[in-house]
Amino acid sequence: MKYVLGSRGSALALAQVELFQEAFREHFPSDEVAVEVVRTTGDKKQGTPEAAVSDKREWIHELEEGVVRGELSFALHCGKDVPCEIHPETILLPVLARAEARDLFLGRLREEGSSPLGERVSFRELKQGDRVGTASERRTAQLQRLAPALTLQELRGNVHTRIAKLDRGEVDGIVLAAAGIERLKDLSDLSYELFSPDELLPALNQGSLAVQLRRDAGELLQKLSSLSSEEHRATFRAERRVAERLEGDCHSAIGIFGELTAENTLHLRAEVFGIRPGDVLFEEAKGPIDQALILADTVAERLIVGGAPQLLAERSEP
Repeated sequence: MKYVLGSRGSALALAQVELFQEAFREHFPSDEVAVEVVRTTGDKKQGTPEAAVSDKREWIHELEEGVVRGELSFALHCGKDVPCEIHPETILLPVLARAEARDLFLGRLREEGSSPLGERVSFRELKQGDRVGTASERRTAQLQRLAPALTLQELRGNVHTRIAKLDRGEVDGIVLAAAGIERLKDLSDLSYELFSPDELLPALNQGSLAVQLRRDAGELLQKLSSLSSEEHRATFRAERRVAERLEGDCHSAIGIFGELTAENTLHLRAEVFGIRPGDVLFEEAKGPIDQALILADTVAERLIVGGAPQLLAERSEP
């Protein structure tokens, strides 16, 4: 059987396609997956003033439409970049094992360094007023709590663009998803620091790859479902359930992270940030992985009762 996989054309997106193709060929050697690169609205706005007001949907819209029209068999996304609301004729499935879900810090090169892969300043070495670049509301809120003396600066672009801006001295450090660095082979020697979930709680589905396909895809749906474990699928859905209940996503100031602990127990944590430094809500729940959605509803309900919708609404006000 021949399938057509839709993907964005960034270096990271294509690296992820390569990882997926390797796994798919291993499981289904008689099938063929052709790749069609699709330029999304988000790609077209990169580097323009409009990029500052982009919506997550703009990064997947053209891919999603291709799936719905049948031009693409399925699309491959970073799980964290897919809004909670997707086209009703499609379904979202995690594939492969989840990569590193945490955020990382990459500091400027030390003065004596001459290579972009050389020794870099650590997060703990940053001084008052040093500039850290990020375009994420979640990371901004968490960094303000973690190191209030730092200056947070909006920084956009793909992974290589952000690193280039860092090495040109536009900022003193950047915060990125670790999974993106790990998947880009040309950055494998880059020296960075990982934040713990207690420092920066990751975005929902961060580190997960996901495929979007039609609900009526039949055999393809079964094949793609086999490319991840039951535990990964349960964790993926639990994180999305919390975001759905809060009417938020990766673009919101929300951290949502589920991880398996001993004896197949899911530890689900979520954090919501308002516009004022002290406006933070945190909830967590632990339980068997087969009750993942129940745990998600418990966490979400507690946050809603605590006032999460009001905090998020304040951040969205013009």
